[in-house]
Amino acid sequence: MIRSLREIGLFRVPVPNFDKSAFREAFINALVHRGYARLGGIHVQMDDNGLSISNPGAFVEGVTLDNLLMTKPHPRHPLLADMSKRFG
Repeated sequence: MIRSLREIGLFRVPVPNFDKSAFREAFINALVHRGYARLGGIHVQMDDNGLSISNPGAFVEGVTLDNLLMTKPHPRHPLLADMSKRFG
C-alpha cells in the first residue's frame, strides 16, 4: 500500500492510497447487500493491513461458507442492486 503525505496545518499526515473505483465498488456492495432489518451502520476501517468494509447482516438465504464462492449472486435488495447498476 503506497502512502502519500498530506499537510494539515503544521503536520504531515500519512494517507494510504486506495484505488477509488475499487473502494466505490466495495462501499456500494456493502449498501446493496446489507441487512436493513438489523440496526447498525456500514463500517469502513483503514489500518496497516489495508482497508476493510463491513455491514450488518448475515448471508443471504441459500448462501453458506461452503458455497460462497460457487453460488450465483442474488442481491438481498434487488431494487437497490438494479439502481446501482443503472447509475454505474
